[in-house]
Amino acid sequence: MKLFKEDIFKDITSSSREALKRELLSIYNHCIEERIFVSGRSESNPFLTKICLYYDKYEDIEIRVNIYGDKSYSYQENLHDHKWSFISTILRGDLTHTIYKRDFKSNFISDVNHLVCGDTYKLTAGQIHTVVPSNDLITILIRGPRVFESWAMYDQQGSKLNFESKSDSKSIILSDREVECLIENLPPIS
Repeated sequence: MKLFKEDIFKDITSSSREALKRELLSIYNHCIEERIFVSGRSESNPFLTKICLYYDKYEDIEIRVNIYGDKSYSYQENLHDHKWSFISTILRGDLTHTIYKRDFKSNFISDVNHLVCGDTYKLTAGQIHTVVPSNDLITILIRGPRVFESWAMYDQQGSKLNFESKSDSKSIILSDREVECLIENLPPIS
């Protein structure tokens, strides 16, 4: 079953962005009201708790809620990329999102945006970025199929760090009961 009729990870217009945001909010509200989530796909680390609401293994698409943890945690200071493209909408809180150029010899920072509740942003697979969240940041994210086999972290000078293995990220898979408790505390969003 195809969740979306078009490839939402290509160039997205402002009207399709608004339609996507409405669809994601509808999915979010339905899932928290009905306590719907995908068992075994939610995880937590000191920086981020990920609650998987939908996963299509054939299309390799996932919709999840991200609850950001300790603002002082060091991972958010490190630049990183992703194996897949994604679109994210801020449900609560705000963040500073910085995108970097891969040309480390020139002006490294490409774009800095302060995003607030209701804003939606897109990141393409392999783009280097940082996210500095507020203490109460919650987002909903739809990620596309994997484009690359691994992701990487970089230091502030653009040197790749040895941090590509998921086992290195100190994430733990959450039990169904832990996910249910988290969902019970999520606010409905209008």
